[in-house]
Amino acid sequence: MQLDYIHQYTDSFENALNSIMYQDPINAWRKYGGEKSLVDFLIINEFSMNYDSYGRSTFLYKKKKFKLHIGSSWVYD
Repeated sequence: MQLDYIHQYTDSFENALNSIMYQDPINAWRKYGGEKSLVDFLIINEFSMNYDSYGRSTFLYKKKKFKLHIGSSWVYD
């Protein structure tokens, strides 16, 4: 049951990112993802040129009753 919830939540997040209305501040990706953690992740990895972080060294987590967050980078090679 919990696994189904996580699958549905992440699918909704991905669909919101891929939708035409992805910039909608209420019903798009911000509804599912923590804006601060996602923006911080992108800034840190772009400035440090850590391009592995986008595919290999990335993890997402979600605490109960909170939005989806992206974990900090840990591999810089």
